[in-house]
Amino acid sequence: MNFRVFRYIVILFLFFSCKEQESFKEVRIVSHAVSGLYNPQSFHIDNTKEALHYVLKFEELEGIEIDVQHSLDGSLWMFHDEVLEDRTSESGRICEKTDVALSQATYTDINATSISRLSSIDWSLNNGNKDVYLDLKNLNACISEAYTPGQFISILDEINGKEGVNVFPIINDTAFAHAVHNAGYKVFSDAISYDEAKDRLDLFYHGVFIRNAIVTSSEVSNLQINDKKIILFDMFSMSGVRDGLRKYPSAILVEDFKSAIIERN
Repeated sequence: MNFRVFRYIVILFLFFSCKEQESFKEVRIVSHAVSGLYNPQSFHIDNTKEALHYVLKFEELEGIEIDVQHSLDGSLWMFHDEVLEDRTSESGRICEKTDVALSQATYTDINATSISRLSSIDWSLNNGNKDVYLDLKNLNACISEAYTPGQFISILDEINGKEGVNVFPIINDTAFAHAVHNAGYKVFSDAISYDEAKDRLDLFYHGVFIRNAIVTSSEVSNLQINDKKIILFDMFSMSGVRDGLRKYPSAILVEDFKSAIIERN
């Protein structure tokens, strides 16, 4: 064998060895808005009981993000938008409505799917261990005193540790979040920039959700010092998912969790 052929074989061996060593197994997959907020492949409306009961059954899915808002009665309802009228038969905000009014509201889909109360979820359907991120949205859209950290903590306590579920709240209001943190919960926050993420993590926050496009691999690595968690989002294609995986965050928040799991594995 001449030297040129030998060198070529060595280069090929090193190339494929490096490719085999690239593994994303440690990056967890979290499903956005339960079944995906912008997922045409989903059979269910985002943030609904039907969607959550469906995704809980997937053992390889490691996390679920749920958008929740408090009602006038202090219950948590699963809903993403600030106002109801764009997607449902009801109008106004969740925090302005009683539980009775919300229980009668339906989405404007062909099945007239009901808005879901978080307490209606059957967590026994969960398969495997899952991190459940409760994104407390529009906290101060109504009277800020109407919903207290104590009420939220009581709901967290009811779910956390049940059927392999670990709950992590997402709260951007610092004072509210600090009270929940003091109750023993690892609280996450959204961040709109690397600097804001760093500032949040320098406080008591355990982790941040940040857009994939605004951070580099080295910035992700820097933010994960001292076991802080970084979850990247805004990846609407498999190329975007691959880009997020290559930054080795703690997790990625995805629209189509089944395709993302295949890509990750």
